[in-house]
Amino acid sequence: LPGDLPVPVVIVQHMPPVFTKHLADRLNKSCALHVREGIPGAVLEAGDVWIAPGDYHMVLKKEGNKVTLQTNKGPQESSCRPAVDPMMRSVAEIYGASSLAVILTGMGSDGLKGCEQVYGTGGRILVQDEETSVVWGMPGYVSQAGIASGELPLAQVGPSIARWCRRMPRAAEGAALATPAVEAPISAQAEADPPDKAQEESSGRKVLVVDDSRAIRALLSRTMRELGFDPIEADGGVQALKHIADGVNPVCDVLEC
Repeated sequence: LPGDLPVPVVIVQHMPPVFTKHLADRLNKSCALHVREGIPGAVLEAGDVWIAPGDYHMVLKKEGNKVTLQTNKGPQESSCRPAVDPMMRSVAEIYGASSLAVILTGMGSDGLKGCEQVYGTGGRILVQDEETSVVWGMPGYVSQAGIASGELPLAQVGPSIARWCRRMPRAAEGAALATPAVEAPISAQAEADPPDKAQEESSGRKVLVVDDSRAIRALLSRTMRELGFDPIEADGGVQALKHIADGVNPVCDVLEC
């Protein structure tokens, strides 16, 4: 996304506490936009990117002529907190037809109900296509519901958002809002990186990644490496305990999908 994007961006990433802060800091160093973890009361301004903090829902609130961020520990939705749906509902309520929702690769159906509300108020919805998605769950549900304005390969999502901002009459006034809902911040280039290169970038802080799906373990491990951690994979609790018995001392609890 260009550094002069005329709208604010709010993101929900299915990650636990600490990891969302690492993600925001890492993206802030590599993006032209200002990326931060969500702060209650922060005012949304054009060019700012806010990532929902782990274990908190993040929603928007209209206060006079300003829109601010709010966080809460309400019930999980779609077994997630933060969840996409509550954020999307608040976006649709405030911005209506000036909303843009973007759903990228991810498991489950979180985001579908929120996108239905964005669609109902006249907003636009983009989803990542199946071919470039690691897991075509979240974008797949929205696509199959028939409410997506476009289904794009990952490399075309950013340029499409930028074009939408230029076309929207209110975008120039900073009134439109782009809301990419991200399940996995993995680009095609990152997926193609050789494992040894990603390993060299890790900090040595170990984290156990546990899931019975090899594809999901690979997805989570890639994300952890991008955040500066050294992932140790296990296909279940027994193997995870064996790693611990062998001397693996993770810096956080077992990360299970």
